[in-house]
Amino acid sequence: MHDLVHDLAQHVSKAECLTSVENREVEDVTATSAVKDEKVEELTVTSDVRHLSVYAPNLPKILEVSESYEANKLRTCLLWLSFDDLMQVSDLLEDFSVQMLLKFKCLHVLDLVGITQLPSSIGEFRLLRYLDLSENQCRTLPESITTLFNLQTLRLWNCRKLKVLPKEMRKLINLRHLDLFGCISLQEMPIEMGRLRCLQTLPMFIVGRDIGQGIEELQHLTNLRGLLAITNLENTSSAKRAQDAKLEDKQNIQRLDLEWCRTFGSNTNDDVPDDDVLEELQPHPNLKGLQISNFWGSRYPRWIREIDSFLPNLVGISLHGCLRWDNVPTLGHLKLLKILDLHQMKFRRIQFHGVSSSNTGSVGGGDNEATTNTLFPSLKNLWLTDMPMLRQWMEASTCSSSFPCLEKLIIKKCPMFTVTPNCLLPSLKILRIESCNARLLNEGSFAANLTSLTSLQISECENLTVLQEWLLMNNKNSLRHLTITKCRMLEAIPREKLQVLTSLKMLRIIDCRPMPDILCLEDLQMSEIRK
Repeated sequence: MHDLVHDLAQHVSKAECLTSVENREVEDVTATSAVKDEKVEELTVTSDVRHLSVYAPNLPKILEVSESYEANKLRTCLLWLSFDDLMQVSDLLEDFSVQMLLKFKCLHVLDLVGITQLPSSIGEFRLLRYLDLSENQCRTLPESITTLFNLQTLRLWNCRKLKVLPKEMRKLINLRHLDLFGCISLQEMPIEMGRLRCLQTLPMFIVGRDIGQGIEELQHLTNLRGLLAITNLENTSSAKRAQDAKLEDKQNIQRLDLEWCRTFGSNTNDDVPDDDVLEELQPHPNLKGLQISNFWGSRYPRWIREIDSFLPNLVGISLHGCLRWDNVPTLGHLKLLKILDLHQMKFRRIQFHGVSSSNTGSVGGGDNEATTNTLFPSLKNLWLTDMPMLRQWMEASTCSSSFPCLEKLIIKKCPMFTVTPNCLLPSLKILRIESCNARLLNEGSFAANLTSLTSLQISECENLTVLQEWLLMNNKNSLRHLTITKCRMLEAIPREKLQVLTSLKMLRIIDCRPMPDILCLEDLQMSEIRK
C-alpha cells in the first residue's frame, strides 16, 4: 500500500479504531489510534468505535472512563495479554466479561472459548456472524442461540460435556460451519437439520430413529466438506433412508466415517440388514479417507468390492470391529492409498490383493489373484492391531512386488500371528511389534529382508529370548532408535552386537533382564536401561 493511501486510510478510520498497548512505543503498533499504559485514562470508547484492541489488564480502567460502554457500533473486540498476565486476567474476565459484552450488541465476532456458563442473553447479539464456545463445560446451550439468524459459524470444538444442542437449530438458516469435533457426550441431533442448506462444516451427524432425525436429513446438505462422521447407523430403519442421504452427491467430503454403535452379539429388533444399508452409503469418487466401524454385515458392498473403480482417490482406509468380514477387501490396486488400518477384525488370515476379472463379489474376493504386478504401490503406513485370531499373512503369488513404498508397520495385540511372507519391504523405516509372538521376527519372516530400519520397537513379546543378530546387522547403517520394553525372557544383548550399529542414537531397554554390559556405549545421545 502506498504511504499516501495508508495515511488516508488512517485518517478516515481514526475514530473507529482504538488500541491500548503495553509499556512500549506507540509507533511499534500498527493501529489508527493508540495509547500507552500511562495514558490509558485518555482512551475513551465512544459510540463511533468499531474495532477495539485492548491490552487486557487495562480493560476495566478503559471502560470506567468510557461513555457508559456505549460502543453501539463495535464489531471487533480483541483482548491480548502476556503469559504472565494470564491468571490475573482470567479471573477478571470471569466476573466482568459477560456484563461488559451485553453493552456491545452490534458485535459480529464473539470468542468465548472456555466460558464456564453461557447466559441466555446471548440471543441479544442479533448481528453475530461468528460465535466460538469451544472447550466450555456446558451440558446444554441456551435456546436463545437459535435467534441468532445471521450466525454463520458456531464453534463447539471439544465441548466434551455437551449432551444436547438447542431444539430449534433448524432456524439458523445462514449457518455455514457447525464445529462439533470432540463433543463426545452429544446424544442426538436436533430435528430437521436438513433445513440448514448452507452448511459446509458438520463433522458429526448422529442418526436417530424419530422423524426429522434420520440419515435422510443429510440429503439436501450438498455443500458439506471436509470430515463427516455418521454415527448410530443402527438406527437407519431402511435401505431407502440410507439411499436418500445421497452421499454419492457430496463431492466435497474428504473423509467419511460410518459407525454402528451397538455391541456385537447384543439382542436387537432390527429388520434391516446392515449389508443393505451399507450398499446405499456409497460415497462420491472424490473421497480421500474412509473408516467403517462396528459393521455387522457379512458382505462387502459393490462399491468396496470394486473400490478402485468407485473410489479411485482414496488415500486412507480404516476398518474397525467389522467382525463378520473374514478377509481383507480388494484394495491392492488403489494407486493413491497411503494408509491402511485394520483394527479388531476377526481375520484368521490376510491376503492382500487387487481386483481380478473373475471376482465373484464374495467377502475378501476369495483366492482370486491380482491382475497387475505391484500391489499397494503407494502405501506408506500399515496398522494390524488387536486381532487375536490372526495367524497368517499370505502374499498373492502372481505379484512381482508389493508394498514398495511402505515406511511404517505396526503389529499390535496379535498373539497368534506367526506366519508372514518372506517378502521385500525395501522402504520400511519404522517397525513396531507389541504384544505379539516373537516368531514374527524369525529368520523366515519378512523381518529377514529389512535393510533400512531407522526405528525398531519391541514391546511385551513374552517369548522373545534372543534379538536376532542378522536383524541388527542388516540395519547397522540406518538404525537410530532401538526400544525394547517388557520382554522379560530376553537374554542380555552382548555389547559387541550393539557396537556395530553405527547410526544408533537412542537406546531404551525397560523392564527386561539386567544388561549392565551395554551401559557404556559411546555416541548415544539418549539411553535408558532399567527394570
